[in-house]
Amino acid sequence: MTGGLVFFPRDVVNAFSLDSLIKSLETEQMPYELLSAQAVADRWPQFQLPANVDAVYTHDSGILLAAKSVAAMQSLARLNGAVLKENTLVDRIVPNKSEDGYLLETSKGQILANKVILATDAWSNKLLEPLGTHIPLSVTQEQVTYFQLNPETIGDYTPQRLPVWIWFGEKSFYGFPTYGEPTIKVAQDSSGNYMTPENRTFTPSPTILQDLVEFTEALIPAKGVVNRTITCQYTITPNRQLIMSPLARHPSIILGLGAAIGFKYAPAIGRVLAELAIDGESSEDIANFSIPRSIRESWSYGLDGRLAKGPKYQDVEGFDKTTNSLFPVHVHEDQLGFIWINLDSSATPVPWAQDYEGVDTRPRMKTYDLTKYTFDHQWSITGNFNWKTLADNYNEDFTKYYVETKGGQIEHWNTAKEGEEGNFQILSSFLYPNATITVAPAFFYIGRWIPTSAGETRMEYEYYRRSDGKTDDKDFHFYVETFKQVLQEDKDLCTAAQKNLNAGIYQNGQLHLEAEKTCLCPAAIMLRGPLYFQNLTKMLFMAHHEEEQQNGGLPIWPAVPKHSITAANETEIAFCANLACGELASQRELSWWSGL
Repeated sequence: MTGGLVFFPRDVVNAFSLDSLIKSLETEQMPYELLSAQAVADRWPQFQLPANVDAVYTHDSGILLAAKSVAAMQSLARLNGAVLKENTLVDRIVPNKSEDGYLLETSKGQILANKVILATDAWSNKLLEPLGTHIPLSVTQEQVTYFQLNPETIGDYTPQRLPVWIWFGEKSFYGFPTYGEPTIKVAQDSSGNYMTPENRTFTPSPTILQDLVEFTEALIPAKGVVNRTITCQYTITPNRQLIMSPLARHPSIILGLGAAIGFKYAPAIGRVLAELAIDGESSEDIANFSIPRSIRESWSYGLDGRLAKGPKYQDVEGFDKTTNSLFPVHVHEDQLGFIWINLDSSATPVPWAQDYEGVDTRPRMKTYDLTKYTFDHQWSITGNFNWKTLADNYNEDFTKYYVETKGGQIEHWNTAKEGEEGNFQILSSFLYPNATITVAPAFFYIGRWIPTSAGETRMEYEYYRRSDGKTDDKDFHFYVETFKQVLQEDKDLCTAAQKNLNAGIYQNGQLHLEAEKTCLCPAAIMLRGPLYFQNLTKMLFMAHHEEEQQNGGLPIWPAVPKHSITAANETEIAFCANLACGELASQRELSWWSGL
């Protein structure tokens, strides 16, 4: 037992509130203390808190030693007759047609089971989807950092002197005293670094680490220096609720998901799941831990942004759906069946044809019938580079590629060498500013490059397989894995290039003097590849900057709805925009106008 502190800044709205914690503790008759920042400092001077922070202290909080806890539970399971099959991969669960129960296909043979309990975390949907069930899960790669304490301060950070703690601010953090080594452990909760188990990199994000170091420096000034950072995996359920429930279509399969908090409750969760499997019901009230049944039970909106249904709220007296709308989402379906989304919040957005007219009618897109392809899976990786670095890399024009610009796209051609069997052809298109489509005989993929910060980009891909029988699984997996390797190499190249850019090694210029431009006529030169992308980007940036200058220097955010305001308010905003003073004058994002 170390005791536990939970910090709540008063000026921040978080999903976890001080009032809800106190209500929960009182409901369970758990003793607690409500402390001010000064009271915390008096008892634990290791913390340096702003005056506007409240804290709740519980005496009987502490640390669970994960490895020892798991070993103890495994030992107890064996003593009670359980057989543990370690390092055994479950590939598929198949309803057994000849007998009741299910057939589990594993890496070490088949197992017939009358009841199945799935506690498969991020891999759950891989087993559930063939059974007709999908759980909306978010999988993230998180990371924890160990700070090496100064020898003279180690005694202040032992479990006897420092409680475990959680910070519920705009971002949430948590930390531990020393245990087993002279370090304290600190981490951010739910950083938003999305991934899948297959593409987990195990490489910590420098951006997340920097945020963590800055936060810890302010909260625990004597934290020491970074010793190491390691990664872990979160699997988050809707509303971050535990799930303990049988499947509606297969009631003999019981699902248990911990929502990244389950380990603390492992004995209780295990008991409930065992009761469901053996007795068909639990002695506990688990109504709040059922599987989300369908989107019909969630709030839903039309493309015009209006709230269509708000279950559990729409029948409440005084609830007005019209005041709970979102801004409209503008969509366009092209002739190939691709759906384009425009987040321009204006009532009349920029027309699709203005930027992309003709991309769906190009003759080369008739090479393959895209209606013969079906969705297979998603894949993503995250790299430490600016998204524009990736666009430059993607559009490099080497001698074996033919690159052509058409409207808002850059077409890449790669045809099989003469004599190669099947005249293999890959059609890749870069769709400005950050999307790609690559079509090949066995598959096609849609790619999106999402900037998560100025120095970090998430590369997301949706893979579709050809389903008309003209290619087989072997072809599909071979080419998909080959392309994934290429994309991984792109990520590595961009990471290295960004380091050089940051160090000032590269200067802007043409990488391939002749290959990056094509003479259309003696009087005109058309830029291709990176130069086309760079010049289009600069042109749009400067055009947007000019609009902001004409708007009195105020920022224009196309995806943020513009509220109806009077001319007087416009004048007030323009005046308040200039009220930043001191150091803030050079930091417009911190100026008064940003909150108006």
